[in-house]
Amino acid sequence: MKLSLTVLATALVAALAPAVSARNCKAGLDYCWQTLLDIGHYGDQTLAAAKAAGYDAHGPGQPPVLFHCDGGVSGDIHFVRECPGRCSDGGDGTSDYCQ
Repeated sequence: MKLSLTVLATALVAALAPAVSARNCKAGLDYCWQTLLDIGHYGDQTLAAAKAAGYDAHGPGQPPVLFHCDGGVSGDIHFVRECPGRCSDGGDGTSDYCQ
């Protein structure tokens, strides 16, 4: 009986693990700063990518900029450009864009 409960508990944890893990961006798509933050775990990565491109990302809120998702295990990104107006969410499976 104990073995059955152990196997059941292990199977339950394995089944639920993907649901609670952080998502990554989808390779090939462009993302607004805020969209990446909404996905999760992109705070440090967005700041590093902006800094590497020479973009000053200090100030209140997230500036209207686009990042490109290179993909990989960590969902690597790189800075694309600052938007002249605002950055808009393109929806699931579609690149975000500048307005």
